[in-house]
Amino acid sequence: MGTVEYGVKQLTENCLGIQPFERVVLVYDQERTWLADEVTKALVERRATVEAFEMENYGDRPEILSQGQSALKFPREIEEALNKASVSIYFASSKVGEYASFRKPMIGTILPLTQARKLRHAHMPDLTKTIMEQGMNADYTDIERLNAQLMGIAPQARTGRVVTTAGTNYRVDFIPEKYHWYNCNGDLRSGSTVRFTNLPDGEVFGYALNANGVVVVDGVLGDEFSRKYGDINDTPVSLEIKNSRVIIDSIRCTNPTLVAELKEYMQRDENANRVGEWAIGTNLALLDYPFSGELLQDEKYPGHHFAVGEPCSDETGAEWTSCVHLDMVLRNPTITLDQKVVMEAGRFLI
Repeated sequence: MGTVEYGVKQLTENCLGIQPFERVVLVYDQERTWLADEVTKALVERRATVEAFEMENYGDRPEILSQGQSALKFPREIEEALNKASVSIYFASSKVGEYASFRKPMIGTILPLTQARKLRHAHMPDLTKTIMEQGMNADYTDIERLNAQLMGIAPQARTGRVVTTAGTNYRVDFIPEKYHWYNCNGDLRSGSTVRFTNLPDGEVFGYALNANGVVVVDGVLGDEFSRKYGDINDTPVSLEIKNSRVIIDSIRCTNPTLVAELKEYMQRDENANRVGEWAIGTNLALLDYPFSGELLQDEKYPGHHFAVGEPCSDETGAEWTSCVHLDMVLRNPTITLDQKVVMEAGRFLI
């Protein structure tokens, strides 16, 4: 296992390539003050100017939204700081409702700045010490090389299929002339074409159309579920997808509480059960470790994940949106793009 110190070095030097006198905005939560201190120290050593914002200074962050409570809203003070920054970093726990109230407005501020090449953003929801020691200690040259191979295949594909021994068998369509694939290889340096990515990195993703079939989620669920349930290999979730919509009544799991929560989540808006993001994880360093139970890292595990809700429309070109985004990670998939098998039982064939 690697070290937190090297993970911080990867973040500030190898991934972001912080230069002297850059303005960096750091958004974090109280639970990660220890990491904010380490990152701030590394940034200052590189002669950057740092503005740090602890989320709890702007209001309560309830675990459960009781009557009369609301999720923490994205504050104007951070928005104004982002508009003056050249780099931003976010790491905090996912709380119920905060994707819509805090993270999505924050991303809405960040994306126009990244698209105008005024800002580079490292997004790290639910970051843990383990993730800093594992996924953030990866050799990113390996990830860049594998991503380049996949980006030579995926953007031209018209169909995708995923099969697992757990019972998954579903198919999606792509329109390469209309929608885009995004290369998440960890390179956020000033000269990179990528200006926004999750870290640790290691995936390529596109927009899936016309998804149909059965999926058994036996890895990890994202958003507020990751922290609560972790690795769900012992309590997998099965569901049916028809015309890109998860059929709500098809959701099955031996944990009835999880079923109820998933059903509620996938009805939070009109697109909360709609399949959008379709991805292949490429962080080869993670093969040395078991699943962490944290979506931020496990979605980068060599394999497959997809999401319902927000389809990363700014990156993919999808024409719809949602106030939620729920990733679902599968173990040991066989992935076929058109007629080419790119992964068999969790091992790349390219």
